Amino acid sequence: MGQKNKNLPGSIIIFLLAIMYLGTGISKLIQADAQVNDFESWGYSPGFMLVIGVVELLGAIGLIIPRTRFVAVLALATLMLGAIGTHLINAEYLRALLPLILLVLLVYVLLRNKATIQDANLTEKDQVQY
Repeated sequence: MGQKNKNLPGSIIIFLLAIMYLGTGISKLIQADAQVNDFESWGYSPGFMLVIGVVELLGAIGLIIPRTRFVAVLALATLMLGAIGTHLINAEYLRALLPLILLVLLVYVLLRNKATIQDANLTEKDQVQY
């Protein structure tokens, strides 16, 4: 299997995660009724929802760019841990599955792209010494 084909599953997962976070981030930023209702029922403020939306939107963009992927994965994984906790605290056990699956996919992206992420974050000086 060639290098391109070897990276295809990871690239597809990154693309799908980026599309998903783009959609959820925008839905929070435009304050979709379902999002507002959920955040209110959990006891979170509308401002907190907007912050989460911005992080999701920036995370979606960051996933696409190899140089920012590591930070994006960490930020989005942190959000997913919070989402899992929120759902469990509110006895929404089935709803905790989606953020759990997304967290697993984010960890997969992190591990699969570890070398790519490290290479992208090396400075020009580091690359010469490397």
